[in-house]
Amino acid sequence: PRDFDDDERARIATRLRGTSVRRLTVEGPRASVLVPLCRREGQPAFLFTKRTETVGTHKGQVSFPGGRQDPEDADEVACAVRELKEELGIEPLDVIGVFHEVMSITAVRVTPVLAWLGDIEKLALVPSPAEIDAVFTLTLDNKGNITKFEGYDDLVKRLSEGNPDVEKVLRVLLSAVPVDQVNTMGIPADDSYAKFGEPPVWGEFRRIVAESDPALKLEPILKWDFYKAVESPDHVLTIQTGDQALWANVLLTMGCRTL
Repeated sequence: PRDFDDDERARIATRLRGTSVRRLTVEGPRASVLVPLCRREGQPAFLFTKRTETVGTHKGQVSFPGGRQDPEDADEVACAVRELKEELGIEPLDVIGVFHEVMSITAVRVTPVLAWLGDIEKLALVPSPAEIDAVFTLTLDNKGNITKFEGYDDLVKRLSEGNPDVEKVLRVLLSAVPVDQVNTMGIPADDSYAKFGEPPVWGEFRRIVAESDPALKLEPILKWDFYKAVESPDHVLTIQTGDQALWANVLLTMGCRTL
């Protein structure tokens, strides 16, 4: 769109109302993120935040405002609006709608809530120093200005076909880029699932890894070591799917190889 004006926002809201929003069937804590549509210098844009290095999770990551639902939150929309207020000191001019629930890398069920903030130049932002390190916007004109590696277009096409699960994403990535290490999130000994042994999906992961490179091995690592790796500055890309398989998180390590 050329603008997030009244007509465009109404069109988006109508499409969201007509969408059968997917809800995950797995149990787990719930959270909301507010996807902030805005306008910068007359151009449609999105607002992003960069988290501080002192927050409990997702340290230093670029994100939308959001967090876990509190008992007093009436629903996912109330949670998203509250988090926006806490993180940036503002409230949305209009809530447009909600989209599919997804599972985060920290095993939290997350509901995206689209909202309209208005002109960024008119907002009196008050970022929380404990949570927010920086605030910035990205206009729709900027969205295509991404450095593309060789084979990028083919990779995107292959990942866009159908509704990819983790197995498909893993297979595509292993065929497209050199991978040095493959880890899954290990199951703590005191977790109720531990008594069942390895999750079935790990067997499929092992077959995919072996087909790609017999020298590669699928190695579980401690749950909190997995989180620490994901939150490190070396983490550059997260791909989330609608896969509901238990313990299906995968961490790929890629580095420089010398011949």
